[in-house]
Amino acid sequence: MSGTVNPLTLPAELSGPLGAWHHGVARQAERVHAATNGVERFVDAYLFVIALRQVLRGAQAMLRATSSGGQTDKPLREALATFKGAVGDATKIRDVLTHFDAYHEGAGNLQKAGKMGPLEIHSERGHETYWLVVSGFRVEIGAAALAASDLVDEALNAQLRHQHAIASGRHRNVGS
Repeated sequence: MSGTVNPLTLPAELSGPLGAWHHGVARQAERVHAATNGVERFVDAYLFVIALRQVLRGAQAMLRATSSGGQTDKPLREALATFKGAVGDATKIRDVLTHFDAYHEGAGNLQKAGKMGPLEIHSERGHETYWLVVSGFRVEIGAAALAASDLVDEALNAQLRHQHAIASGRHRNVGS
């Protein structure tokens, strides 16, 4: 491995991990809704939030990879904004769950910034919905899973637009 990145092929390379994390979101959402007990549901909700954050990272990477000459892919940029609005506090919840040790000690980043108090984790369930709630931060699993699907679709469309621009000679490779 040379460690160099080919900006012309990077979007295609990102599509694999992005698709894998999307599959993880979908499977964990199914598992949350099908869980037969609270422990199962919590574990699957935790893993859902982690996979959801990775979908966001993959889409952000796709946006960077498909950008050219200072221009970003507008539909993907808009899809990212829509996704962030739809998933509520999922990124904050992921931070708390990933760094649970610091939050249990009262030393988590959000606690130090005064954005949350003591760590409290619970769930709320409606007729067809399930929310994971962490110290007041909320994510609704079904809505977030749908938002992830929409975001991944748009990220893969951005990859296709990028490939088409390369094939038609409209892509400007920065540095060339």
